[in-house]
Amino acid sequence: MAQFINFPVTGAFKGGGAAAPQMEGDNLIPIGKIASVTVVTSGAGLCTISLNMDSSAGSTLITVEASISSAIATPTGAAPFVGAANAAGWAAWNSRMKDAVIKAMCSNPGGVKSTVGAPQGGATAAALINYVQGNSCFFKSFTVA
Repeated sequence: MAQFINFPVTGAFKGGGAAAPQMEGDNLIPIGKIASVTVVTSGAGLCTISLNMDSSAGSTLITVEASISSAIATPTGAAPFVGAANAAGWAAWNSRMKDAVIKAMCSNPGGVKSTVGAPQGGATAAALINYVQGNSCFFKSFTVA
């Protein structure tokens, strides 16, 4: 497996919708330090990917947010979904996102980095079989706490 997992951020923002150019582009995480991965969406807000990190100094939480909007603003109401913009639709996309993170963690044996590809969101599950530009999803923020 690769040494680092990469989350490429597009249209980065921080609370209040302010631009956050320091988050733009590649954001690397050492794969060997990842203890757990969770993906949740609350309401119609953002999808939040949480990576709990183990280290000798204690634990660290890395949070990556995803949206269907590439605009540099807080993408309220732009959580990716599959089927419909409801709890079941967000849960379906969350499952696909977690699978994408795990797949990236296990990819590129012997390589340095593996990039997570955000799965497409959309109004129907059938539409996700073929790539549709309008269904693209974006990583919007990268926070280490």
